[in-house]
Amino acid sequence: TQTFDSDKSLRWEAAASGLKPDITVIYLGTNDFSRNMQPSKRQFTRNYITLLKEIKGFYGADHPVLCIAPKHDALIHDYIRGAIETSGLENVHFAGLSPSLHNDKEDMGADGHPNYSGHTKLAYNVIPYISTITGWEMSGNEVK
Repeated sequence: TQTFDSDKSLRWEAAASGLKPDITVIYLGTNDFSRNMQPSKRQFTRNYITLLKEIKGFYGADHPVLCIAPKHDALIHDYIRGAIETSGLENVHFAGLSPSLHNDKEDMGADGHPNYSGHTKLAYNVIPYISTITGWEMSGNEVK
């Protein structure tokens, strides 16, 4: 698997790293659905399922995966949810972000990407899902 999009020589080898995360969170799609460049549902679903299977292959069938759908386009919610449902994989979860998650002026930085306050709001929305999926208790001090 390629580590960086701009350097094909740097490859991530999950098995060789010896690391196994407690959960994998996938937050993809904002660029795939920007500037009127949406992939077809078939193309997106096929590639998304390939990614899910690759993660499960690295970390095991019981490894939890949380798939987050970005806030800006309802179509990507359908694509991601559909990919999860048709994947046949266990322990894969969905969280869709609401368009009202961010204030588009104060919470956004360069080129429409969240700034610090935008990321903080995202974290506050995602932490309860992770708590539920993993069984980790929320302490109230999750975001600092």
